[in-house]
Amino acid sequence: MKHAHKARLKPNTTQKSAFDFWFRRCNDVFNVGLEEKLECYKKTGKYISFFDQKKELVDVKNWDASWKDVPNKSLTDMLKRLDTAFQKFFKKKSGFPNFKPLDQLHSIFFAKTDVSVEDGKLYLPKLKTPIAILDKREVKQGWTSAQLCRDNGLYSVSFLYDDKKEPEQPVLSDNFHELTGMDLGLMNMWVDSDGNVAQRFDVKLYNRYQKRIAELQRSLSTKTRGSRQYKRVKKQIGKAHSRLLNSRKDFIHKATTKYIDNVLSTPELVIGDIGVADMVNKDNKKSRKGLRVSFYNAALGEAKRQLAYKGQKKGHTVTFVDEKFTSKACSCCGHTKDDLKLSERTYTCNECQTHILRDGNSAVNMKLVRLGQFHPWRWNSLGVKYFVLDKIAPTKYLNVACAA
Repeated sequence: MKHAHKARLKPNTTQKSAFDFWFRRCNDVFNVGLEEKLECYKKTGKYISFFDQKKELVDVKNWDASWKDVPNKSLTDMLKRLDTAFQKFFKKKSGFPNFKPLDQLHSIFFAKTDVSVEDGKLYLPKLKTPIAILDKREVKQGWTSAQLCRDNGLYSVSFLYDDKKEPEQPVLSDNFHELTGMDLGLMNMWVDSDGNVAQRFDVKLYNRYQKRIAELQRSLSTKTRGSRQYKRVKKQIGKAHSRLLNSRKDFIHKATTKYIDNVLSTPELVIGDIGVADMVNKDNKKSRKGLRVSFYNAALGEAKRQLAYKGQKKGHTVTFVDEKFTSKACSCCGHTKDDLKLSERTYTCNECQTHILRDGNSAVNMKLVRLGQFHPWRWNSLGVKYFVLDKIAPTKYLNVACAA
């Protein structure tokens, strides 16, 4: 299995200049390589491979000696990224590669033999002096590669580890009481089947950050593009976005860690596989602008990711199931309430008169879907009972995070 360790760096002025130079040259390699591929295809109709462009780096370094001050593996990796982008485009997995501005390049690659850590200091190629590491956690040896990351003038190094151990196939339980269902939502970050509720990221704090970003955006519109004031305000906007993202991610980290360590008591956690990407899709007519903003703010995808890997780390099995009809169907009798509005936060069944928290009802239904016992039904126009889902196939919905 793969995992990463990210550590903050404290470079001096000379080292920062070297980092910025590396990022500029790596960005140039990507854009020049893309331009060469396009020109070659227009003239000859052939595609230049990664290996052909890699050989050209030798001639570039002989022509301009300053290119030798950039780590060779970093330049090669940029050509590899470009080739990978084209391969994904050919397989119709992504769009056509575009020229990238410098501020969109956030990391450069280093081979494991080019990086070393001794006494809390980082040693990189082409630099004579070590770089101080601010992270208090000890950096373990045995990484397979490393990446130098840049975020609004702050630098860090990310070590990638791979123990090459295949994850054990989890044993799925058939006992209803050994499962904990969880429903992710907007009013609360999640509600589980035991009644535990996790609050979402503070809306007032989010609006405060957005107000600050809007002020800076208005200020940027009055500046001349490329001027010193323009660059200063643009840097402030990047920092404001970083503070918002880091604050929200830190909030989710604390909430998920507290839940996995202190609250979750069953061996298996069943989470509704909410389709956030479909809900925030602008082409979806049911997706309103305000609703899309709320989903972006909630960061439910990040919450799912953290719950999955932290639960796996603590020995729990985390499964994802389809959420279809879980909000409208009664967890007691299965009757589907079609007139349920989004503003109704408590669920009252019209058949069995069950009164329960709406998200809690969905969380219980997650467990039923996981066990293949979820059978939502309704009355038709003739007063005949029929099932909404013709065929219940729990294996169709099941997605085990630990086995992924």
